[in-house]
Amino acid sequence: MEYEQQTGDYQANDAEALVGEIFSGGLTVGDAIERLRTRLLDLSARNRLLNYRHPKGRCVRIADEPSINLVFDRVYVDSKGVPFRYVPEPLPATYEGRRPEARLYAQRLGISTSFEFEPNPAGSNGRRLHGIQTLLYPADLERQLRKIAGEAKTAIEETGTNMLFLVFGFLEFYDSEDSDRPMLAPLISLPVTLVRGEIDRETRTYQYTVQYNGEDLAENHTLREKLRRDFILSIPEFGEEDEPEAYFARIEEAVKNKRGWKVRRQITLGMLSFGKLALWTDLDTKKNAGLAGHELIKSVFSGGSSGSGDGALHAEDYRIDERPEASQPLIYDADSSQHSAIIDVLSGKNLVVNGPPGTGKSQTITNIIAAALSKGKKVLFVSEKLAALEVVRHRLNQAGLGHFCLELHSHKTQKKKFLEDLQARIEERFPAPAQFQSKLGILKRQKAELARYAELMGSKVGNALGMTVNEVFWAAERRRQELGDLAAQVNAIGFPDALQWTHDNIECRRSRLAGLAEIHDAIGEYGPGHPWWGFQPNPLAPSDDEAIARTALQALDHARSAEDAADEAVAYFGFKGQPDAAAAAKVRVLLASAPEAPEGVSPKLLSSMFDDSDPTGQRSSRLLSDLAHGVTTSRSLFESASRVLADGARLAPEDMDEARTIAEKRYLSTQLLSADISLSIDAVRRLEKAVESLEASARVANPAYRPLGTAVLDAFITATESPFISGLSSFQIGAVSERAASVSAAIESLSGALSRIDAIVTRRSLPFDSTPEAIAKLADPDGLPGLARGVPVDGAVLVEARRYAAFVLSDKPLSEMVRLKSLLELQVASWTEAVGRCRTTAERVGLGFDSSKAAVTEIVALSNSTLSDSYSPSCDLRLSCARMPYVVIV
Repeated sequence: MEYEQQTGDYQANDAEALVGEIFSGGLTVGDAIERLRTRLLDLSARNRLLNYRHPKGRCVRIADEPSINLVFDRVYVDSKGVPFRYVPEPLPATYEGRRPEARLYAQRLGISTSFEFEPNPAGSNGRRLHGIQTLLYPADLERQLRKIAGEAKTAIEETGTNMLFLVFGFLEFYDSEDSDRPMLAPLISLPVTLVRGEIDRETRTYQYTVQYNGEDLAENHTLREKLRRDFILSIPEFGEEDEPEAYFARIEEAVKNKRGWKVRRQITLGMLSFGKLALWTDLDTKKNAGLAGHELIKSVFSGGSSGSGDGALHAEDYRIDERPEASQPLIYDADSSQHSAIIDVLSGKNLVVNGPPGTGKSQTITNIIAAALSKGKKVLFVSEKLAALEVVRHRLNQAGLGHFCLELHSHKTQKKKFLEDLQARIEERFPAPAQFQSKLGILKRQKAELARYAELMGSKVGNALGMTVNEVFWAAERRRQELGDLAAQVNAIGFPDALQWTHDNIECRRSRLAGLAEIHDAIGEYGPGHPWWGFQPNPLAPSDDEAIARTALQALDHARSAEDAADEAVAYFGFKGQPDAAAAAKVRVLLASAPEAPEGVSPKLLSSMFDDSDPTGQRSSRLLSDLAHGVTTSRSLFESASRVLADGARLAPEDMDEARTIAEKRYLSTQLLSADISLSIDAVRRLEKAVESLEASARVANPAYRPLGTAVLDAFITATESPFISGLSSFQIGAVSERAASVSAAIESLSGALSRIDAIVTRRSLPFDSTPEAIAKLADPDGLPGLARGVPVDGAVLVEARRYAAFVLSDKPLSEMVRLKSLLELQVASWTEAVGRCRTTAERVGLGFDSSKAAVTEIVALSNSTLSDSYSPSCDLRLSCARMPYVVIV
């Protein structure tokens, strides 16, 4: 970021040259401090405290000539937030092309665009301030203020100091008498913060206000020192009761003799860095006379011991359990190195703790602060980065020691926050921890156990290398991880005398093993395929080379002979290349086991069995096998025929043709004709017996005579081949006929029953598809809907069912019977009502009524005799009784 680069760049060139001079001891401590103090001030034109250039996009300038005193009083004295005002956005219809610049459009609206204000010594005098005017459109203003607020927040988080200031007034001066480039130095810098408010309803952008953050006004010591050194000029200081205009007037009076110097009455919001100026002020040896005489400061510049008395530059870790001062009230874990640092600090030594991130430096600082608090000491913890302060503070809060910390950085230095922290500490109460001594005893016991374990792990036993148990374990684990999957195989190798091995023994074995590995890598994998496999020479003498050479030459001759023979075999057999040793040996064995060629057989026939389409001769081999099988079969048939047929009997060619025709027309199978003649004769005999049996069965069955044609014979043969007919072959034709008649009768009976069932189910609208499952469902009492379940169907039930079947409505479907039942119930209800009326009437006239036919007849007669033209209850009674049928319900 830019504010990080405004100081320090100029120092890089000469810093190394000054180190030896300042810290060599050649200068007095006061002079050395003054030399370093001077370097804290950047008096070049690169410093924004001397040459503020209003960086674009990083500052906001105020226009419209407000009263500087009024703005200062509202923000600083009254501590009120002052909003920023924007230039209203012009309507698109009011311009063509690009939108006009905000500064030009502000002039049209009557807004003063000058950043320079006229002197106005009047104070606020009760006047109101609605805001401070900028020359930015709403969106541009929001974007720029949001960026500045983000940079200010980042600066606080990284450095712990506020860098956002509202500057009132600048001193315009020249670096030298002949310079023509003016420089602007801030005069009054008010530390502020930006507060984001609600969204503006018109512009839909966030509104920002500038507010005083409570810190002290920042004095421009850099400008004061620049003027003192280069111009021997002193400018007045800004008093607590001063107002900006009065202060500007005093400065103008002080610089009135400088040509071109003037006070610019401007207000700017921007980023400034005053961090090193505080150090510059604190290192003033004139104001702090005891600073140069402090022992620690003197040891820094002139050198000295570390405070331990032995002059060591690097501390050694203590044996913590053996030192009485090691018993410290630590609130976080600490290893031996951290614990040693804590002991040295509490002993009053000066030291530097160095280590990479994550090694526990913040944790060690937290323990040091806690231990110092337990001894009633005060600790000042200073860090360049705010994050380091926050980490330590967070750790102390977790340990319950947060109320003992007073934060004096960033916004925590505000008076209100400072007083709140003091009040919280005063009101806080700290109860004693429960069971403290008991827990302390547990801690001591566990500490002793851990110390015993550490002693065992640090002991040196079981080896001649002087390694501790811990070192042995970790060395073995490290080697196991390096070996990976080979670790189990290596662990299986035993070394009985390993306990007596020294470093020299291990190195010797490692060297020999490394040499063996190099040889293995050079010759490749050693196995049966390697040329030197099986070669185990004895120690060679100087004269053995001649014998080895002779043997090698003989082997070379044999190899050449084998090469020539292989070439001949390749040419003879037509191979594409020489076979390897294993393939050649296999060919040799096959050739040796091949039989000798019969006499009279040409060897050329062998090559004709192989061609491009059948390189392995599989097809030729099958043809030869089939031919040999045919020849063998023919010989067997001839031998069988010679045993059965008469010698010298030969059929003429025409007789052979006739016999072949008869065989084809009589359906003689190929198996019969190709079988042994004796077997064929046996088959013919069995066929003759079957024909005789068929004729006998036919005579018993007495079938209708008709000639047996080819179609009939084919149908008969097809029928006899079915599994059902084959199953009847063991029965006589008569028995089969009788059983067939019984089956036919049963079928007729079943057909009649099915016809009756079809009629019933059709009349009753029942589902039925003539399958056995449907018949079984009808026979099941619980199988039909609407029937009472669980009622056994016996003889009595069937008799009752037949009586019901004789009912006049038995031929009606169930739906019709349900409808009639409903109508009947309605009629019965009407009749019951009529009978009740008759009984009531009879009682009124003194007649008896027993609901019989005679009683109803009497009531009807009485109603007819008394009927008149006028309506009366008796008339209604007569009509009701007349309409009532005489029904007997059983």
